[in-house]
Amino acid sequence: MDVWGVLSLVVIGIVLCIFLFFYIMVWKVEELPLSHKIFYGALFIPLSLLLFCGILFQVIPDYSLAFVIYLFITAQLLLIMISDAGSDERVRKIRVGRFVLYAVGFGIGIIGVLFLYISVFMYSIVLGISSLSSFYADRVILFGIVGTVFFILSLWGIAKEERYGTGSQMKGSAFFYANIIFMILLFGIVIIGLFSILDLLFWHKLPHTWPDYNYIAGVLYLPVGIILFILSILKLRRDYRYRKQYY
Repeated sequence: MDVWGVLSLVVIGIVLCIFLFFYIMVWKVEELPLSHKIFYGALFIPLSLLLFCGILFQVIPDYSLAFVIYLFITAQLLLIMISDAGSDERVRKIRVGRFVLYAVGFGIGIIGVLFLYISVFMYSIVLGISSLSSFYADRVILFGIVGTVFFILSLWGIAKEERYGTGSQMKGSAFFYANIIFMILLFGIVIIGLFSILDLLFWHKLPHTWPDYNYIAGVLYLPVGIILFILSILKLRRDYRYRKQYY
């Protein structure tokens, strides 16, 4: 087993310990529906043990994607458990099964959006379309489009469940989750723009590696990315203050 496998096992063990800590807290809440309590244990523990044993005994040869999706599911599940262990009755009305299902689609969708982002905003626009031939363009773009559809549908589902749990008072929750991912992608654009400007002024090495490198697009990425990143932060802060009424 390589270092990445050992690290994955350690992370799963830590996440499982965190889950058990909050699971005990959830069971102490008498007002919480029994279906929530059963669902948490029935989903999380078998899923963690299955992935742990699959990596430990090398039953799953390539577990990178499964491990990433596992982290997305557990992170969302832990957030719901923390809300359930709190005192807000409105949050406990969320249909946790559907919410986790949409969270799985959200995790898969993020990977698809990331693939589409890399193929379009890094390879096609900046590095040149010819560089896509070495990047399995057809598979990546197809997975990116399908993943983006999953991403949009999962956002719609999450927003629907949050409106249901809060008595139709929660608004704009889908934009809140999308904005977080949007900020991460914008930060990547800012980094590309910064490296483009530095290479244009000092290094002049990028055209040697990528002959079709588009300096104009790369340089424009920096101001456009910074402006959109700042606007996203302001929007995220407003949404966060609004969501604090319910979580």
